[in-house]
Amino acid sequence: MKMNIVENIVSRVLNSFFPSFQKQEEMSAERMPEEIITKELDSLWGLQKKKEEGLCSERECREAITESFKKMQDHFSKEELNSNHIWPKYLKIALYTVEEPIAELIQYVKEDNYIVLTKRFSDLSASMCREGEEWMKSHAERFGKALYQHILEEINPEDVPSGLALGRYFQGRGEYDMARSYFEKVVETGQLLTVLRLCLPVMKRKSRLFWHKVSKKQSL
Repeated sequence: MKMNIVENIVSRVLNSFFPSFQKQEEMSAERMPEEIITKELDSLWGLQKKKEEGLCSERECREAITESFKKMQDHFSKEELNSNHIWPKYLKIALYTVEEPIAELIQYVKEDNYIVLTKRFSDLSASMCREGEEWMKSHAERFGKALYQHILEEINPEDVPSGLALGRYFQGRGEYDMARSYFEKVVETGQLLTVLRLCLPVMKRKSRLFWHKVSKKQSL
């Protein structure tokens, strides 16, 4: 009891004499995850540049990204990782650096985060495709296929967006039997309104593209 009283008195005295030091220490601790993650990401982007210059192989890049992502998960809580948007940042490096999907990034997608993370992937994929580079589109499509299959097989077999995405992926590749199998599974879920809500924007975009091409031909 006496020791607790003494400790409290000492603590108050120290806090009164060194409040700024205590605050600085707290702020440093708050910044630490962000600083460490930023430093780690900068290192990986440097590796990506070396790969472009032919100084680093794809295998080395894959291993470095995988080990770095594992290290971040060991060091920080999921809340810290999510607040620093860790998955989209590592995903962007992976898509710009390696051809095949990195398993560690796929396995990070769980039941409690897959809806948010698939939206992040969709936004990043659309941004990369707008850049017009065919290899970027190919990398994004490969990762999307692995991601959506992971969701249907491991998380939610009736996830409509994943089923539609895979159906469109195989349809685009001319694999119509595979495409039909995914579209049929989507219909079997009975979520007709969800299907229509997700399909209508795609149909509108394709309609606009079609009429844009028609008007260009007519103007020639």
